[in-house]
Amino acid sequence: MFKDPPKNNTWFISKKIEVRESSLHGVGVFAIAPIDKYEIIECAPVLLFHQDTILQLESSMVKRWQTHVLHDYVFGWVDAQVAIAWGYGSLYNHSNDDPNVFYRMHLDLPGIEYIAKRNIEEGEELWIHYRHSERKIDFDIAGGMI
Repeated sequence: MFKDPPKNNTWFISKKIEVRESSLHGVGVFAIAPIDKYEIIECAPVLLFHQDTILQLESSMVKRWQTHVLHDYVFGWVDAQVAIAWGYGSLYNHSNDDPNVFYRMHLDLPGIEYIAKRNIEEGEELWIHYRHSERKIDFDIAGGMI
């Protein structure tokens, strides 16, 4: 079903990760083998729809203070759209302090690519920062892209 990363930037999931129960957040994505810094972990296809869809779903909630379950799984996109990532893409849990994975949008696929910010050990949960913008580039102390 899934292949090793192809050379033409299409979708894939690394054989070095799996989804399992997280002690903090229900389920999460975990390394089942060491992952090198800057290694591409996944390129997930996305389902795009207008952001108003989420607002319409939330307006139908019985308790007005609640958010729709999809609200926590969408990524902001361009042109007032949001995206749900397939594969493991919407299962990476959030970290404010030490995300070990960053992501970038591929508008042409469309898809979201997840890349290791540092070396990740077998057994570690993979974390992203949810507020990361597709236009933001992170740099480490040495000035390299992370």
